[in-house]
Amino acid sequence: MRFTELHQWVEEIQPGIFKIGLSSFAVKELGEVVFIDFLKNCGDSVKSGDPLAEVESLKSVNYFQAPFDAEIKEVNSLLQNDVSLVNKDSEGCGWLFVVNAGENADSGLMDEQAYRKFATAT
Repeated sequence: MRFTELHQWVEEIQPGIFKIGLSSFAVKELGEVVFIDFLKNCGDSVKSGDPLAEVESLKSVNYFQAPFDAEIKEVNSLLQNDVSLVNKDSEGCGWLFVVNAGENADSGLMDEQAYRKFATAT
């Protein structure tokens, strides 16, 4: 698993296919996530930094952005009925998207050790 500076996790589940979501640190900082508005659908192409979803918590509303150029393969539809999955297990069943980005798309992201250091410094 790798991480972005926007507190997202990225896991390559097959060559060039990545599952992405909010890090547990992000969820802790946001407070309870109460609503997610998915802005992109399966088949949509996105560029790095494009907003993919609007994440509403008790504290704020934030955009979940594409960590790199990709094509949306899957949206976690379970979250439409039970957004609490993000609060309970953001780095597991609370994932947001599966994307096709080509191999090594995550090469510039932080490993877990570097991310922990980054997160505690922010």
